[in-house]
Amino acid sequence: MCFFMRKQLLKVCICSLFLLVILYECTMKSVGVVSADSPSGQAYFASQQFSSVQGHNNWYYQEWNGNSYVNMVWDNLNQFWQGSQPWLVVASNWQHPSPNTSSVRKWVAPQTG
Repeated sequence: MCFFMRKQLLKVCICSLFLLVILYECTMKSVGVVSADSPSGQAYFASQQFSSVQGHNNWYYQEWNGNSYVNMVWDNLNQFWQGSQPWLVVASNWQHPSPNTSSVRKWVAPQTG
């Protein structure tokens, strides 16, 4: 399994955007392209597979409450996951922590290896 994250600096808002891709049996090409070599070609894309359902495509949207990770609540109006604090959010291609709590995008591997 390969975990691949690419950071992009957005000049417009002076923030960072991370592209998260998880592949099974992957190879890194010299030009920075990641490809799956396994017969199943399983790949998991955090932004593309973003969902309003916890656990869909093995993605969970959570926050740390001081003792454990707990699921956030889906905000249908804004189309993002809302935590217990006003700015504690996980959206399709961005997320924001609160001053005291982390926003978490968790992925659970469907198989060992």
